[in-house]
Amino acid sequence: MKAVRQAGAARVVRYLWTSLLASVLRRAWISPLRVLLLRLYGAHLGSNVVIQRFSLMNVDRAGFGALHTGDDCFIGDEVMLDLAAPIMLEPQVTLATRAIVLTH
Repeated sequence: MKAVRQAGAARVVRYLWTSLLASVLRRAWISPLRVLLLRLYGAHLGSNVVIQRFSLMNVDRAGFGALHTGDDCFIGDEVMLDLAAPIMLEPQVTLATRAIVLTH
């Protein structure tokens, strides 16, 4: 309970909620489904975006809306994105397998 008092109940609830959404996202087996879920969660994705299996961290800080991509972007397998602050990918950006984007 000390951790809840220090972080605050609202932060704990936000962490649990974003963790639940991220676990649903990890189970999406095809790219179009991952793109659809991310858009539903608030991410701003351009057209023709391909997202392979990737990981998100610190989503509870800035939320899924912190992810912005242009058109024709590709995010490869095992890419890790840190959403502690916004990430903006310009059109036609490729993040290759196992790339890491840290924002803090």
